[in-house]
Amino acid sequence: MTDRARVVEVARSFIGTPYHPCGAIKGVGVDCGTLLAMVYVEAGVIAAFDPGLYSPQWHLHRRTPRYLNAVAARSREIEAVAAQPGDAVLYKMTKDQFAHGAIITAVEDGALRIIHAVHDLRQVLEGAESEFGTLAGRERKFFSPFV
Repeated sequence: MTDRARVVEVARSFIGTPYHPCGAIKGVGVDCGTLLAMVYVEAGVIAAFDPGLYSPQWHLHRRTPRYLNAVAARSREIEAVAAQPGDAVLYKMTKDQFAHGAIITAVEDGALRIIHAVHDLRQVLEGAESEFGTLAGRERKFFSPFV
C-alpha cells in the first residue's frame, strides 16, 4: 500500500467520529485540526506533535495564522492542479484565516472528494467538496506531506 493510500485508509477510519473542539480521540471526538494531525501521524507520514492548548475560536480573535503555520511546518504548499489523494486542503474561513482543513480522498476532473470534521453536522464525514455548502467558493491552499 502506498503512503497516500494509507492516509486515505486511516482518514476513513475516523468517519463518524463526533466533532469535538480540541478533541483528539478516534471514535470519541476530533476537530478539523486534530483530525489532520492524527491521520498523518497514524499513517506514519509525520512525527507526533503537541498542538498545545487553543480556543475553538482562536481564528476569530487573532491574526497569527496558527493553523496554516502548523500545516506548513509539516508539509509543503502545492498548486491545486498537483493535489492528489492523501494531500490536505485548507479553507479560508475568515477574512484573515485559513482555519479549516480536510484530507483529499479523490480528485476527478478537478473536483475534490474530502474527509473533514464538520462542525455544523457534528462529525467526521466524507463527500464531494461541493456537498459541504460552507466550503463553496472559499479560497483554498493545498499542502502535501509527501516531500
